[in-house]
Amino acid sequence: MKKLLFTCLTALAASVTVSAQLTTYMLDDFENGHVNFTSAVNVNPPDNMDTAVVANPASDAVNSTMKCWKWKRLDVGVANQPWAGFWSVLTTPIVAGCQTITIKFYRTNANSLLKIHCESSGSVEFLPKTAPTKVNQWEELTFDVAAHWTKSITVFGFQPDYPADGSTIDIGASMYIDEIKVTTGTPPPPPTSIIFFDDSTDGTDNTYHDGSYVNPTSPSTVLQPALHPGKLPVVTIPVKSGTNALELDWKSVTGGDWAAMVAANGWTVFDVSGMVNLNFWINSPTTIAKSAMPLLHLEASPGNPNGTGSVPVANYMTTDLAANTWTKITIPLADIWAVNTAFTAKDAIHGVFFTQNTIDNVEHILYLDNFIFDNGNFTGLFNPKVENKLNAYYMNGEIRIPNFTGNVQVFDFTGRTIIDGIATDGKISVNMIKGIYIVKTAIGNTKISVR
Repeated sequence: MKKLLFTCLTALAASVTVSAQLTTYMLDDFENGHVNFTSAVNVNPPDNMDTAVVANPASDAVNSTMKCWKWKRLDVGVANQPWAGFWSVLTTPIVAGCQTITIKFYRTNANSLLKIHCESSGSVEFLPKTAPTKVNQWEELTFDVAAHWTKSITVFGFQPDYPADGSTIDIGASMYIDEIKVTTGTPPPPPTSIIFFDDSTDGTDNTYHDGSYVNPTSPSTVLQPALHPGKLPVVTIPVKSGTNALELDWKSVTGGDWAAMVAANGWTVFDVSGMVNLNFWINSPTTIAKSAMPLLHLEASPGNPNGTGSVPVANYMTTDLAANTWTKITIPLADIWAVNTAFTAKDAIHGVFFTQNTIDNVEHILYLDNFIFDNGNFTGLFNPKVENKLNAYYMNGEIRIPNFTGNVQVFDFTGRTIIDGIATDGKISVNMIKGIYIVKTAIGNTKISVR
């Protein structure tokens, strides 16, 4: 295996298109025979992949360029990792407000998926909006960056052979990359709220949440799914809203310890530096005394320290937790920040930790749902302190705001963000079912009804 390092020979390609407030430019098309967006391609693990700029294997109507970037699995047996790929420091960072990244993709194995990696303070990895469908043909994949990442991108990478669910790695599979395009826009205004967790989207059996971590130290215990040890279980009854909730089932015993972390789907990292509160809902089949409730702290993906100090959940309850009753917990973030003033990575939060507190040798079950950070102007339902009426309506799969171009946020009445994107010429596409919604822009907000 040879690990290739490419010297940056050209700046960003000159192909740039501008539409309203959106700008699209070519990050790289490899036509000069080099990788141009970075000075070093860091293959990881280095013995899993071979890579080089090569001739286009099948010029067609989708991609008629002369050259492209080839990746190939190497035969290193069990050492092959599904997440093998690369990371690189961008010569020119992608500015905050990136909307999409499109990549032309050609694969020889039907199970090869392309996942991209974006990083600055914290990181995130995600698949395209629509999975690839072709083999031995070019197709264009679109990655919805705005839905996963709002900050600048200083480190970029991808995993070109991420296996589809249930599939195995195909040794010798080849993947080709071409015409990486970036569409940026005006950075969106700071959000009113951030939905950290509402429903787990892992698997089809509603048994576990991949974005979680469980670590009991005997003799203390935390329930873990039999097929997914180290994860939190998921239940479909009870739920506060949506399709499922998390189950935290613990016993605190002398000499033991435990920790359970809730993360977002896809392990998304969030900037909560502009937020004021953390809200979540709890329920239990039995009454739980306030004194038995766990401690809570937040964790960031980078930073030293990367964890905040802990606060007792009991401090934010007025009474013991009544059985079979959903109860909202609101924790001011100022209380969490104050416990450990050395913690500074508020812009890269990726986990809410519950940890052992009172030792009572009793099993407790706590259902958890709807984790939302808010900026103090958000009350669970969308309730702006100042309302400026906006002329907006829904028609033919679009929110329409006459004579408006700019950022549009749409919320349902649970506070869930339906869309956060850019309207062009007064229109933004969004799939909405029957219900009442709030449309928010810089020039005003309003309620709309979809029938």
